[in-house]
Amino acid sequence: MAIAFLKIPPEDAVTRLQECARKGYATRHAMQGEYDQAGHGNITDSMVTDWINRINNWANETRQELLDIYDSPNYMYKFLEAPPNTISTAEDQRFTNLKFGLLERVETLNRYV
Repeated sequence: MAIAFLKIPPEDAVTRLQECARKGYATRHAMQGEYDQAGHGNITDSMVTDWINRINNWANETRQELLDIYDSPNYMYKFLEAPPNTISTAEDQRFTNLKFGLLERVETLNRYV
């Protein structure tokens, strides 16, 4: 982590970044539980819309945290532009794309700590 670019004490930055990552993992695990409960062939458009909204809410909160933590907006841009790691699986492709996009953003945060 580039301490020279922090607006807040390093300890606070680490705590806030870890909390953002924790929320991202919690969002992903909640989505996975809902996916597993519904079953592969039973994913509805409304479920996908709800997942997109939750990911966007988490990403927007995290984006603001990054702007509050770092002097440079580059960390926020790297987070938002994290390339999704899409791997073909037996899961619904919409779910897979959302899940891996979310996880790549969480991993981007983990590289900041």
